[in-house]
Amino acid sequence: MEFLPLYLFLYKSEGVMQVTTVSDFRNNIKEFMDAAWDNEEEIIVGRPKGKNVVIISFEAFEKMRKALEVPAAKPLKQFREEPLQILANK
Repeated sequence: MEFLPLYLFLYKSEGVMQVTTVSDFRNNIKEFMDAAWDNEEEIIVGRPKGKNVVIISFEAFEKMRKALEVPAAKPLKQFREEPLQILANK
């Protein structure tokens, strides 16, 4: 008896999220990477012991990283006082 790979597609607001196995990902890596880039899909690769990974395009990663960036380079005092100075100047 032959078993076909099971694909799970989770719909999200901006596209489709695929869940696959390591073996299937390895056998179809080009197709998954193209889907991540061309279709802006997120690919979840299920691994043993819950050590799953997510494949996204570099462009999507950069957008996410910039959105989560915290201005850690500024001293905390300056970071707290800047918004107050902006409000005072209005």
